Amino acid sequence: MYAALQAVVAVVDDDPRVLQSLENLLESSGFTVHRYASAAAFLEDPMRPGVDCLIADVGMPMMDGVELQRLAAIKYPDLPVMLITGRHELAPAGAAAANNRGIFLKPFDGLALIRAVAFAIQDARRDPVA
Repeated sequence: MYAALQAVVAVVDDDPRVLQSLENLLESSGFTVHRYASAAAFLEDPMRPGVDCLIADVGMPMMDGVELQRLAAIKYPDLPVMLITGRHELAPAGAAAANNRGIFLKPFDGLALIRAVAFAIQDARRDPVA
């Protein structure tokens, strides 16, 4: 569906079922997926420069998705970030941190997430780095 983007999406979640589900969803739409079980694993991965969009769970141990988004914004300011959460009470804080890219409450509409990811990647690619 979005294969023309030839984009790589990183998914960070401490729940292996969510990682697998999101990998299946994104790959079925033509994205390449890199999965990470923690924020630290994403930040330490030498493959990180090839990632076009980041999807991170808000409620993870050690470093949550909001903190990961904050660090990613410093290190990779042009990287679009989507936040996901099953903890609805965390949604307002996550939404404020999501850089207007979006926060998705589990269970979320997979098609809406795919569209948001595709739009964010296209938008980031339109903005040349100064």
